[in-house]
Amino acid sequence: MSVTAILPLRLDSQRLSYKITYKIWGQTLHEIAIANLYALIKSGVVDTAAIYASEYVWERLQCTKRDLAWIMETEPAKYMTLDGCRIALETYPDSDVVCVVYCTSPFIERRSLAACIRAVRTGGYDCATTVRKCNARIWRNGQQITTDANRTQDREPAYICTNAIWVASRELVESGTVISDNIFLRPVTPLEAIDIDEQTDYDLANRVNVL
Repeated sequence: MSVTAILPLRLDSQRLSYKITYKIWGQTLHEIAIANLYALIKSGVVDTAAIYASEYVWERLQCTKRDLAWIMETEPAKYMTLDGCRIALETYPDSDVVCVVYCTSPFIERRSLAACIRAVRTGGYDCATTVRKCNARIWRNGQQITTDANRTQDREPAYICTNAIWVASRELVESGTVISDNIFLRPVTPLEAIDIDEQTDYDLANRVNVL
């Protein structure tokens, strides 16, 4: 199976503008994501990769193109959705699998990304993503979701998406969704699970960065 990976780059994040230009370990978030994408290509896990960014973003990031296709797009944010996966598969009609890689997980390991891609590429799963395990008690609107009274370490865990990557088969995307019950969940470490959406997330990541 052939795999296409896409990386949407935008500066106008609603919760933390310009966050992809924030630095961790001396690299910006978008530079880390591009390096991960490049490594996936070089290792043969991904066959084709494209970065979707507006001309405004491209001019300010001044990234090295390397072996990646740069596609000028006025609305790169839409490539984080089902429509983006559809468009990517239309752009690369020979691809059987599409994956969206995100810039907000600076500590994600490449082997975790590769595991998600391989799970779908081999045909065993319809979709895949990285998750963190959660054994805590959880409430929503005043109602407890976790109903068992076991100790935390004995409780059946739940899994929370870390937003590092989302992988889906062509068949699933063409059916009108990127989510199915036949999903591969890749548990990651607490460090890998750090997802930078707000300033407090970056502050936490930066504390790890200087340790």
